[in-house]
Amino acid sequence: MTTVREWLLSSSLDSIDKSFILEHVCGMNKAAQLIHGDRVLSSDEANKLNDIAKKRSEGVPLPYLLGTQEFFGRPFLVNPSVLIPRPDTECLVEWLIEHLPKNGLVCDLGTGSGCIAATVALERPDLTVWASDLSGSALNVAKANCKALGAEVKLVQGPWLDPYPAELSFDAVISNPPYIEGDDKHLDALRYEPRSALTDESDG
Repeated sequence: MTTVREWLLSSSLDSIDKSFILEHVCGMNKAAQLIHGDRVLSSDEANKLNDIAKKRSEGVPLPYLLGTQEFFGRPFLVNPSVLIPRPDTECLVEWLIEHLPKNGLVCDLGTGSGCIAATVALERPDLTVWASDLSGSALNVAKANCKALGAEVKLVQGPWLDPYPAELSFDAVISNPPYIEGDDKHLDALRYEPRSALTDESDG
């Protein structure tokens, strides 16, 4: 049988990754891992830990393996149909929260996980927030996140502004669109994320 301490020592992953994986599988935070290092893992726990660790060592992003990523202090569901929310996008959200007009009407184009739209809606409940995405799979993730977080966002499917009612006049259009050039070498490092959300296959 393997203990928590033995598993941590045997894995070649970064310590942060190991800690997150262990918390995800066993419900043990960092403090519990240190205090209860002699806890014996069940065979099911050990198998799950080793399976996730193997995929992580192959390069699969940790948020996809755990199914969640924190953004603006809230947990967002993620899977390979959406980009993983980035900390630098929080700067955009901070600016929006401060500058969007009171009682304004805004939309988020290519919403993906819905992290921008949901956060803006939660931080600024005076706003009416719409969000769209071409991908039905991505939109399902956004819907799940908005429901779980209690964010009031009107979600529609289609490219950019096409699915919105023609009579709407937005005070702000928000977007974090595909901006990487199609032949950029960095795309290989992002191969597990949806390519259509990263590049327009042209000049970005």
